[in-house]
Amino acid sequence: MKSLPYPMLQTGLLVLILFVAQAVGAATVQAVGANFALSAGTSLDSAPAVAVNPEAGTFLVAWSRSDSASVVIGGETVTRNVTTVAARLVASDGSFLTDTITVTPAFDADTILGGSTPSVAYNTADNEFLVVYERSENQSQDPGIFAQRIGAGGVPRGTEIALIRANSQTAPVVSYDANSNRYFVVWNGAGNVNTFGLLLTNAGVALGTVTQMGPIGQVTRSPALAFNGDAGRYLLALETSLASASDIISRLLDSNGLQVSDTVSVSAAAGAQTLPQVLPVGGQFLVAWNDGGTRLKAQLVNGDGSLAGGNRALRNNAASPVIAYSNARKRYLAAWIEAGAANANKGHLMGQFLPASLSGGSAVFKVSETATVSGRAAVAVYQRDNLGLVVWSRRISDTVSTIWGQFVDFSTQFATLSLNVKATPKTVSAGAELTYVMTVQNKGGSAAKGVSLADALPEGATLVSATPSTGSCAPVDAVVNCDLGTLAGGSSATVELVVVPSRLGTSKNQAQLDWSNNPGSSLQVNTKVKITYPGTLTLVAPDGGETLPAGSLYQVSWDLQGGIPGDVVSYRLDYSLNGGTSWKKIATGLSETTYPWSVPAVTGNQSKSLLRVTGFNQDGLEIGSVRSAKAFTIQVISMKTPVGGEVVNSGHVLNIIWETFATKGAVRKVELAYSLNGGKAWKKLAKLQGNPGSYAWTVPALTKTYGKSKVRVLLKGASGKVLGSVVSPNFTLLP
Repeated sequence: MKSLPYPMLQTGLLVLILFVAQAVGAATVQAVGANFALSAGTSLDSAPAVAVNPEAGTFLVAWSRSDSASVVIGGETVTRNVTTVAARLVASDGSFLTDTITVTPAFDADTILGGSTPSVAYNTADNEFLVVYERSENQSQDPGIFAQRIGAGGVPRGTEIALIRANSQTAPVVSYDANSNRYFVVWNGAGNVNTFGLLLTNAGVALGTVTQMGPIGQVTRSPALAFNGDAGRYLLALETSLASASDIISRLLDSNGLQVSDTVSVSAAAGAQTLPQVLPVGGQFLVAWNDGGTRLKAQLVNGDGSLAGGNRALRNNAASPVIAYSNARKRYLAAWIEAGAANANKGHLMGQFLPASLSGGSAVFKVSETATVSGRAAVAVYQRDNLGLVVWSRRISDTVSTIWGQFVDFSTQFATLSLNVKATPKTVSAGAELTYVMTVQNKGGSAAKGVSLADALPEGATLVSATPSTGSCAPVDAVVNCDLGTLAGGSSATVELVVVPSRLGTSKNQAQLDWSNNPGSSLQVNTKVKITYPGTLTLVAPDGGETLPAGSLYQVSWDLQGGIPGDVVSYRLDYSLNGGTSWKKIATGLSETTYPWSVPAVTGNQSKSLLRVTGFNQDGLEIGSVRSAKAFTIQVISMKTPVGGEVVNSGHVLNIIWETFATKGAVRKVELAYSLNGGKAWKKLAKLQGNPGSYAWTVPALTKTYGKSKVRVLLKGASGKVLGSVVSPNFTLLP
């Protein structure tokens, strides 16, 4: 790592990205050196912007400066609040190359000038910066959007350039096209209802006229712009109002600022989508924005203006976010003001490195040393040295704030740690051994120091052994703490734990990985294993095929083989009438393995009946459940005669006899019917009051033989509801 003199103090760095599928973590990335002040005094300094000279590695930081001043207007001296744009040139070694300079003229005779909310771009062909800024009619007699050229050494070149003279022109953004050696500037028009743009020569001279950039009929504001040299295109991102919410849209522009693709809706989420930002990333663009005020989201956009994949959620509790990209290191830096009432870092400017895939990232680190960050920060990257400069406004009081900076090193080596936990077997009986193998792997190039693994054993489990491949392990209560020492890049370590579980059900083992140079960040892996009872529960009777008369007493019996010695087991019995789709309770809290079951009265004969027995240990945990191997029948009525196979001539008597068991209500009448075609069609035979149990039927005159004759008995209650029915087997009727 390169040595950086004051105001940056050299410090050891370690970064770790979240890449591995099982669980991956990141070591702390510390900013290079300490925070340093770019401005001082009693002014209200805010809205910083920064651009870098990619050859010299010098950064021009510009900001708004608001202060009181004595002004002579019409011969009278008055005190007015004057806002100007100030700037300072900073070298990549942290030294200041200029004092604070005033970019904008404050006065011209009796006219108040000034400016605010600057944007900065660097011209690589002419070796100069261009600062564009707004001037408000509330503070100046000459409002509009203006620009000032600043030489590579920090000295203004020429005079102020007027881009548009009009009221309420705000939030200008400038981008430089190195292919054509031109600038393009966009800004909010009057009332923040539309966006306008203007193409400039390398000297800041207007090419053409001011053009409306937002879609006709849509309210747009907060423009963001970037030029991609590989694609030869600008991408313009805008915030557009949609009823009570807002969306982020993008438009691809050619080098002349003309739209070359359809307007694309970038943000997919509902609600307030604000503060867009655009970066060139290879042949693509990255659009980042604030979702709902505290969430950082991003979307890759292809060089043809189409979306590449979907929205990516990068950070929560992130207010006023900003993002930058290193082409050399293929990684992003995101910075934001930490939000969230319960967050210890609330109000600090925080940072995180993100890989090009935007999946995972380094540990979050503090950029600002104080929690008094105000407004949106700005970032520029010196690609050759992989060095980024983050600048922001630090609030001192309601009337005083200063501009601060912090360098961050994009070249920091990442140490990629992963934690994988494997349990064998996945299902194990209580009292048997269970083995966890935990593998810690460093796939990065830097060492992780003070690596420790803490494993919270499953509830009720007994530790048999803890064997690390390096370091040592020691149990403390129900937690096994393992000190694995330093884990070099590309190396791995394992810990094997053997335990004996006792609690039934789903057992959870929690392993947590930490390391000393990663304070406040860790990896956790939860591993679940099913713990079963070692005994075998068997249902002896009924086991299927039986016929149980409703209202009768039936002896249910079951057996438990094996189990845990001394374990007190209780049982619950349930029955089902629909093949196990639903169940009804018979009894619970049983201690014996038999039970006299009073077979319930049911509606009709139930041939899909099942019985289930479930066992529980003394902790109330289920140890097993078993049900009838096949269905049995609960019988309300049975046919005694005919029994099937009888041959009866016309005019002869056939005795129909049935037996009734317990019914759900009193039987008020019986309806008899007969069928000559195996039950496809029925003819009335007789209606009987009460339930006599038999009927002498005289077979009617027939003209031919019917070999599939049947009789049916219906039991009905007072309301006519069928309480039970039975159909005889086939018999033969002769003419």
